[in-house]
Order: sequence, then C-alpha cells, then structure tokens
Amino acid sequence: IAIITETWLIPKEILKILDYTLHRKDGFPINTNKSKGAVLIAIRNSIPAEDIPQLAFPNIDFLSIKVKTTIYLIIGAVYARPKTKILTTDLDSIISLHGVLYHR
Repeated sequence: IAIITETWLIPKEILKILDYTLHRKDGFPINTNKSKGAVLIAIRNSIPAEDIPQLAFPNIDFLSIKVKTTIYLIIGAVYARPKTKILTTDLDSIISLHGVLYHR
C-alpha cells in the first residue's frame, strides 16, 4: 500500500500502476492545466479494498479506503495546502466518520 500526497493530478489524467488499484482524490486546476494538491492511495490488487464515502473539506484533500483482510483496516490520506488552516472540527469529523464505518 502506498499513500502519495500532492500528486497534482486532475480528473482527465490517466495514471496506471501495474498490479495496483489506484484510489484518487484529484485536485482542480487553478489558473493552469495542472492541479495543486490531491492525494492517491495505491493498493495491490490482491488486497481487497473498497472506497469509503468522502466528506468535502474546503482546505484539505482527503481520501480513505477500507481494507478487508482478516481484520478491517481504514487507511486515509490527508493533504493540507500551504498557507491554509485546518480546523480541528474537520479532523474530528474525519475521525468520527471512520469510527462509525469501522463498526459497520
């Protein structure tokens, strides 16, 4: 499993890694054809995983997946853009969401 932040990917860009499924939260172009920020989780195809519904946050890029092996494991990637403030309420929301999903 690999977690990559600041990928600068935008939705129209195609990225493939052999034997891996890519879960992406792409950024959006800001006055250029490139994105700022964005996160990616790459997980080997042999590891069963599913996307988790995401909340939207104005100052962070956030993505998480649930890995289903002998135990459930939630893996997340968070990227905060430079010169932005992360609200503790945003982080509390992420943790609360994952706590609810873990017990399902």
